[in-house]
Amino acid sequence: MTLGPESNEFHESTQERSISKTNNRKAGSTSFRKKASSKILSGNQLEIIFRDRYFCVVNKPAGVPAQTQGKDQDILSLVSTATNIAKQKMHLVNRLDQPVGGLMIIAFSGGILAAFENLRRNNGLAKIYLAVTSDVPQSQSGSLHNYLLRDGRLNKSSVVPEKTADSRSASLKWKKLDQTVGTDGKELALLAIKLETGRHHQIRVQLAAAGWPIWGDRKYGDNQNNIKRNIALLSYLLYFIHPVSGEKLELKLKPPEIYPFEIFSQTA
Repeated sequence: MTLGPESNEFHESTQERSISKTNNRKAGSTSFRKKASSKILSGNQLEIIFRDRYFCVVNKPAGVPAQTQGKDQDILSLVSTATNIAKQKMHLVNRLDQPVGGLMIIAFSGGILAAFENLRRNNGLAKIYLAVTSDVPQSQSGSLHNYLLRDGRLNKSSVVPEKTADSRSASLKWKKLDQTVGTDGKELALLAIKLETGRHHQIRVQLAAAGWPIWGDRKYGDNQNNIKRNIALLSYLLYFIHPVSGEKLELKLKPPEIYPFEIFSQTA
């Protein structure tokens, strides 16, 4: 599945993991490095999908927090160990909840972070997620528009009426890629999701409110047995314009070969 920042729709692609670069420069005028997976800290694996002097894109393992206080291990400390860049110089361009895995952009300076924020405001950064849901949407595609209210004490968001104080609008588009039956006999769906806003737990709370909670997400109503406490939500594809070179980059992950992702025959 390929999606340009300017696009409002989903499009099909046959690539499973790719870095594509197109611009008006002559071929070979810009060189980017794709760094292989690095083994770091207590045998944990961190896969660096892309890296240059300005930022890197990593495959965050589900269960690893994006950022913690103090000396607790988080994705920034893992990247620091792998790159020998001080953690204090790194900035999260996009955040993922602790039980969510997938692509994250780490800027190596405040200036690059600001450049990515400018891209976001001008539709120069698109994010696609894969989610496995308990219960199946009847339609093949659609959109969700809600107002969300965050409860910081409970670290949870909820759908509320439009004029609720402190609520924020939330929008996403979704497409059903496949559906099947899980090991417990319950129907599951594989959805591709494009965020149009970035709210706290947005995908999790909006899908749950629609009646399709994410598999394993007990916080938002799914009761599937989930010992690892991770959820079936993956930051799967990033499409953005390089903040320095202006090149278009598409970075994509192969869906993980673990349950419940592995039971679907059709993937993005």
